[in-house]
Amino acid sequence: MHVFVIRNNGFHFVRLDGTMTSKQRSAAIEAFSDTDSHSPAVFLLSLKAGGVGINLTAACRMFFMDPVSSSG
Repeated sequence: MHVFVIRNNGFHFVRLDGTMTSKQRSAAIEAFSDTDSHSPAVFLLSLKAGGVGINLTAACRMFFMDPVSSSG
């Protein structure tokens, strides 16, 4: 759903989630960090892909959109 809205509004984006290899993750981070005018403006980052030492220093705004559930 989010990807559809982002694409239809003309934004370039990259994503990072738990299904990606380390090489794919690095490529997504490098693409988002690029200062070129055609570099992605949106980084879709799953909270479940954490724990790998990612520091978000290039973002000026962040929105949490991962659904969180508790089994307890």
